[in-house]
This record gives sequence, structure tokens and C-alpha cells, in this order.
Amino acid sequence: MKRNIKTQICTAIFALSLISLLTGCADKASSVNKDGELADKKFAFVVKSAGNENMKKMTEGFQSVIEPKGGEVIVKEPSYATNDQTELIGSLISQDVSGISIAVNDPASLAPMLNEAKSKGIFISAFDSPANPEDRHIFVNQVETEQVGKALVEAVYDITGGSGQWAVLSTTSLAPNQNAWIDAMKSELEKDRKYDGMELVNVVYGNDDAEKSKSETSKLLKEYPDLKVICSPTTIGILAAAETVSNAGSDVKVTGLGLEDEMSMYIGKENVCPYIFFWDSVALGKLTAYTAIALEEGKITGASGETFDAGDLGTFTIQDAENGGTEVILGPLVKID
Repeated sequence: MKRNIKTQICTAIFALSLISLLTGCADKASSVNKDGELADKKFAFVVKSAGNENMKKMTEGFQSVIEPKGGEVIVKEPSYATNDQTELIGSLISQDVSGISIAVNDPASLAPMLNEAKSKGIFISAFDSPANPEDRHIFVNQVETEQVGKALVEAVYDITGGSGQWAVLSTTSLAPNQNAWIDAMKSELEKDRKYDGMELVNVVYGNDDAEKSKSETSKLLKEYPDLKVICSPTTIGILAAAETVSNAGSDVKVTGLGLEDEMSMYIGKENVCPYIFFWDSVALGKLTAYTAIALEEGKITGASGETFDAGDLGTFTIQDAENGGTEVILGPLVKID
């Protein structure tokens, strides 16, 4: 009899524990369903390469918007900026994602797969580095291309005193945002005769790889003994250039686009980098997330003139992009000195 009573007590305790456990799970699930407007929605975030601090900050911003709303973020990171992203897009299509946000490495190679994703009802929002206009719904641009070109050329003019040799250290030769900025710089040089004393001697590519970028910087220092400035519109490149120039004890100055926390030891009037420029990378990731949500919810289609709310970032208006298609711009470019 005693054994029977003990058994009954144990059974009752187990049953109560099980009910408590199930109730807790149900509350958690109902909380997600009730408060999570993006519950069961998947959003992909495809960066240029793994280990890129700029891309990490953008990813952080993207996740900070999507995940509290109950959405799932699938992050894809190719090993290098030279890697083809086609297979990554293919795998995302099979995972039934609502939208794909991507920093494009090679627009031409990605075109067929991006269009396949679009044909299956997946929204494509490029960020940082654009896809071709016909292969995306919208581009989330960090800053106006012309503004970048003007700011960097003015910086080189200021640092060189308006005369002397300078070079550009870029990422890959196929990077659309880098090529657009370099074209904008060249265009700016042709607009004003005051730049006539500045000689752009070379444009080299470090492939967003630190060691490759350091190697290219060393070559520039060796091949152009009269070089005054290296302008690098890439976070990995500018850090590699600053380190290389500093270690070489060279008088060459470095400027371009870089992360303040990475470049702080090199920035200053009498330092390797008198000043650099950048934007809020976390905010760019957040704006990309709000854009993806607005597309998924049907609040925008990507057409010029449409507006949408981006939370604490404010309201944004979609506009025509310089190279075709449409874009929304975070802006402005920030000087860091």
C-alpha cells in the first residue's frame, strides 16, 4: 500500500511538471506569434566576404531590426571577395526566403540567379555594392556616388597641396561600388583645372584581402618613389595601406574610406592618415532591413517616389539611381579626423 501511494505521488508530481513545461512552451510560442510580425519569415543577408569588419557591423544592424520582430536572418559569407556568390543565392532560393539582401561581388555572374530568385517571388535588395538595375528591386546605397568621388579627390588635393603623384588601392576589379567611386573620382578630376597638377599614376587591387593589399601597397612605394598619397576607398585596403606605409617609415600619406575604430592609431594631422571618410555601417544594415521588410509587406515595390518608414532612422524616399534602377540613400559621408 505504501509503495502504491508513493507511486501515485510521483506520478502526480511528474504530471504537474509536464503540464508546467508545456504551458511554458505554449506561452513562449504564443508570445512570438502575437508580437512577432515577421514570425515564420526568412530574410537572407549576403555579405562580400567573411572576416570583413564593415560587413560585420552591417550584419549586426540588419539582425537588430529583423530578429526582434520574430523574423529569421540567414547570413551567408563567402570566404573571399573574389568568390562567386551564385551558389549562395541558389541555396537561399531552396530555403524559401522572403527576401535576399546582398552586397554584390560580381554583378554579371550573379544576374541569372538573381533573376531566378525574382521569378520565384523573392525580393532582391542590394546594399553597399549594387546588382545590375534589372536584377534587383532596389539598391540601399550608403552615400551618393558623386559625393564620394568629390570628397576623395578633394582630400588628395588637400594633402598633396594640389600637385604630385597619387594612386588608388581598390578591392577587386569587378566590385561595382568601387568602380563607380573611382569613375566618380576621375570625373571630378576633369571638372576643374585646379586638379591638373595631380597625377594619378595607377589603380591597383588588393581583393579585400589584407596581405594582398599590403603587397600592392609595397609595390606602389617601390615603383613610384615620388608618390605622395595612396587613396583607398575600402576598409581592408586603407588599413593595410596605413600599416604598410607606417612600417616602411615612408612619407606617403593615406586617405580614403575606413572604419574609425580600426584606423584610430593612424589618423591625425601629422600621422599617416591626416583624415578619412565613412558612414554608419550599423545604420546601413538597419536601413537594408527596413527596406527588405517594406518590400515583403508590399508597402513599396522599389519604384521611384515611394516612401517608407525606417524606424529610428526616419522616413526615406526612393529615387532614381545614377546608373539605372532605383535606390535609397543613407548618407551623408562623414569626415573622420
